[in-house]
Amino acid sequence: MKNFARLARFAWPYRLRFVLSLGCAAMVAVLFFGNLSAVYPLLKVLFHKNQNTQTWLNGEIRSLEASAEVTAACLDEQARVKTWAAGEGGGVEPMRA
Repeated sequence: MKNFARLARFAWPYRLRFVLSLGCAAMVAVLFFGNLSAVYPLLKVLFHKNQNTQTWLNGEIRSLEASAEVTAACLDEQARVKTWAAGEGGGVEPMRA
C-alpha cells in the first residue's frame, strides 16, 4: 500500500492526460465495434458458401416484409379490441387466436 501511495503522488500531475487517454481508448473501442457491426453482414455472406449477396438480400427483404405484415395484423387487432372495449363494436367479438 505504501508503494501505491508513492505512485499516486507521482502520477497526480498527469491525471488530465490519464483521463484523456481513457476517453481516447473508449472512443477506439466504440469505433472498432462499430466497424465490425457494419462489416458483419458482408462477412456473413462471404463465409456462407451456399449464398450470394442477392439471395441473402432477398431473404432479408422477405423476413422484414413478413414481420411488417405481422405487426400490421397486431395493430389491426388492437384497434378492434379498443373499439369493442369502448362498446362501439356493434356486437363484433374480438378475434381469437
